[in-house]
Amino acid sequence: MNSSKMKVNDWENCYTRGKQPWHRSYADPQLIKLIEEYNISPCTVLDVGCGKGVTARELANRLFKVKGIDISPKAIEWAKFDSKGIDIEFEVVDFLKTKFLGRTYDLITDTGCFHYTLNRNFAKKVFDHLRPSGFWYTSVASKEDKNNSPVKGSFPIRPPAHSLDRIINVVKPYFVVQDIRHYQWSGTGFYFYSVLMNKRGE
Repeated sequence: MNSSKMKVNDWENCYTRGKQPWHRSYADPQLIKLIEEYNISPCTVLDVGCGKGVTARELANRLFKVKGIDISPKAIEWAKFDSKGIDIEFEVVDFLKTKFLGRTYDLITDTGCFHYTLNRNFAKKVFDHLRPSGFWYTSVASKEDKNNSPVKGSFPIRPPAHSLDRIINVVKPYFVVQDIRHYQWSGTGFYFYSVLMNKRGE
């Protein structure tokens, strides 16, 4: 099974079996750094592919109003359990199949979610759920890292990697790129692009 073609049951099995190689006990440091550098004040946030809610909790602790969504019911169950006492909304949602979540957001984040599809459908979904001039932050595995190619297995061992040109070509109809950084995620050994974008005018 190619990790770029994960289905609903595949994600659920990862959480049920306790095998989530993407999981970290801390939020993406590049996201936090960009929020601070671009002075993004507390606002409404949609965290796509929230997993166990690590990013959602970090942002909520910084006074952002966060909704976390994930395709896996087990992930959402875990996120709710670990976030008791914190004001965060969690919901099981297949982001690519939902028509509309009922409201728009100032900031949409996804850390290692977009790269599993990396198509304009995903980018358009983000566009549709952002308010005018809203931000989208994504973290995408880098194809410049020769060790970062997808491998076969019963769960995604390595994230599917993409070139910077491909990332930009997919998002540019809907977004203006503000910041791109190439970095190595500590603890994984893999390289990623962190990309911060603004929604284009409609």
